[in-house]
Amino acid sequence: MIRMDETPYRRAYNLGEEIVPDYVYDRMGLNEIDDSIGVGEWVEHKHKMLSLSTAFCNLEKITATEIHEIGVPYLSEYVISAKVDGVAVSLQVNGGKYRLVSRGRRIAGWVVHPTFLKRIKPLKQQLPDNVELRGEFLLHKKDFEELNLLYDKKFANARSLVSAMLNSKTHDERVVDKMFVLWHGIQGISRNKSHLEELQQYVDKADIVPYEIVQSNKIGLACRRLYKHFHSLDYACDGIIFECSCKDEYDDRIHLDRIAFKQFDEAKYSAESIVTNISWKQGNDGHYFPRLEIEPIVINGVEVSYTAGYCYDYLQRMGISIGSVVIITMHGGVIPYVSTVKTGGSEELNLPENIAPIKKGDIDIWSVDSVKKQ
Repeated sequence: MIRMDETPYRRAYNLGEEIVPDYVYDRMGLNEIDDSIGVGEWVEHKHKMLSLSTAFCNLEKITATEIHEIGVPYLSEYVISAKVDGVAVSLQVNGGKYRLVSRGRRIAGWVVHPTFLKRIKPLKQQLPDNVELRGEFLLHKKDFEELNLLYDKKFANARSLVSAMLNSKTHDERVVDKMFVLWHGIQGISRNKSHLEELQQYVDKADIVPYEIVQSNKIGLACRRLYKHFHSLDYACDGIIFECSCKDEYDDRIHLDRIAFKQFDEAKYSAESIVTNISWKQGNDGHYFPRLEIEPIVINGVEVSYTAGYCYDYLQRMGISIGSVVIITMHGGVIPYVSTVKTGGSEELNLPENIAPIKKGDIDIWSVDSVKKQ
């Protein structure tokens, strides 16, 4: 078993090595919030602040076919932007004054200390009451390296340090003065263009995440090139974002779909092991589901000793049995699964007693729902 403080979620904050939802990451290991100044007060977003749908893949080798298989529709052109690795905030108007709100729980977030408003450049025009700008607080790589030397307990990455500042009771002005915002979204407008183009009504292009408009016949090459470029920037980027614009045939409005692609090196999150046992647990519907016990391995610093077997049919199709040599991969850097079976085992599945095949049509087969009591 993995101790609670060694789970992938906790490691995300302490070591900066795992992939977790932003709202979990942003609240890890943080100091007490100063309620006397309103920080920590939960307020509703005027528009839901949803995390993007994210696909994990090797962006250095991705092809157009893979991009479309993941879910990017076939269009004439796309807006591809950098997926910056900062701490998400929303800028909104409240009673005629600006305030920053964290992502929080999508519908509502906590109010960020007003001192961070000074890190936002003046807008080109007043933000309407119903409009919100979405962005990320960041640090330049060199600034983070220098600032991190000031602390006895080192921060894993710039995002950890920024998150601590945004949520801490006290603020280190040396850090605050180096923080900056890049904007990537706008909500509450009648949209005629992409997020990044619409943002330029209110902020300079230099304060928007870098992006490029790409023709459909070049998306594979463009993804590989842009990821390499974005990754070389002087602030943290861990992927790219596709923004797909579709015009509604009935009302001429622009509807957007945004899909994030995050770099995932399978070799870093994979290791070889052996299936030592298969245990079965009965669900409420009477079906049994297998769990694979494996020789303990360490993947990116996390010990893994078991993984899901899903169902009997899965074990049969994959050729998994006790003694099988398998490759365990952490899906998305978090969830272990069998990605490859290198060699078969003893064919022993340690099946529970009193089970029978489930009939499908006229043929007796083991259902993909697994096995069931007689």
